[in-house]
Amino acid sequence: MGEKVIVNSQDGSAEIRIAAGLFSGDAVVRAAHLFTGTCHVQVSEEGGKLLVRIAPKSPEVDVKQIAADFHNALLDEQLRLRLREETGEIQKMIVAEAFAPLERPEQEQQA
Repeated sequence: MGEKVIVNSQDGSAEIRIAAGLFSGDAVVRAAHLFTGTCHVQVSEEGGKLLVRIAPKSPEVDVKQIAADFHNALLDEQLRLRLREETGEIQKMIVAEAFAPLERPEQEQQA
């Protein structure tokens, strides 16, 4: 998949290295943000790869499971970004139509 997970047994953290170009930085940050409730998350770049460091806030959190869940979230966020790119113009048109000011009946009668 282009990612490598390293679990640090001393502090219970995990490092996920993501190959450059496989996922956008935006997708990585969005996926990482989903885990900030249960983990401390750090995103950085190192040697042309994105590095995500996940450290559980409590010892009950299974870091291996979090790393697996991160992979799923990353795929989900990348797909969301691609869909947004493909359908962005349609979405803008729908929102513009939905929020377009409505003419009042009085204005129509005066015209």
